[in-house]
Amino acid sequence: MKRLAILACALAVTGCALFAAAETPAQKVYAARVAYGAALKVALQYESLPRRGTGAPAICSDVKAVEIIRKAQVSADTSLNAAEATVLTPGFGDNVYASVAIAAVNAASAFAEISNQYKK
Repeated sequence: MKRLAILACALAVTGCALFAAAETPAQKVYAARVAYGAALKVALQYESLPRRGTGAPAICSDVKAVEIIRKAQVSADTSLNAAEATVLTPGFGDNVYASVAIAAVNAASAFAEISNQYKK
């Protein structure tokens, strides 16, 4: 589990660095996708633990927590997919591109925060 925590921290720092280095809306969206992938690894690791209950090992996952993680994952993935589609479509104004980039970064950040709440 220490390895997972170290990996999650390293990926989170990398994701934050990518956000800072990104300049265009498209770069920000793709940096958000990378950060989302890092958070997804943490979430999947938690989801793979045995469910809490009688006879469960000391390290286990909670059914409600897994449900929350899954809902957050679907929401973030939907936002990122929409942002990617938008930045790849010519003809929108700069404000639209900037707005979807912000939405993508926020969605990935929110999912990372939720996933990190359940990091063991």
